[in-house]
Amino acid sequence: MKKSLLIVFVLTLALVLTACGGAPAAPEEPAAPVAEEPVAEEPAAEEPAAEEPAAEEPAEPFKVAIIMPSSITDLAFSQSMFDALLAVQA
Repeated sequence: MKKSLLIVFVLTLALVLTACGGAPAAPEEPAAPVAEEPVAEEPAAEEPAAEEPAAEEPAEPFKVAIIMPSSITDLAFSQSMFDALLAVQA
């Protein structure tokens, strides 16, 4: 009984280790060097720095619902979720 149990255990362990081993790494062939074309730099456009960026329009408000397993003052997971919600609202 003990021998058969040991054999089953060893075979199961071998199967698990084989499955977790992954595929062997394929040898990579060095790629031929690619000739890069020289990139001509465009002259920087001189614009006055005094321009102010356009103000973004505020996004539409959205509602968020949170279902917590305990009160918001539990000094743990629920309180951190509630504090994060307040930080997002600000």
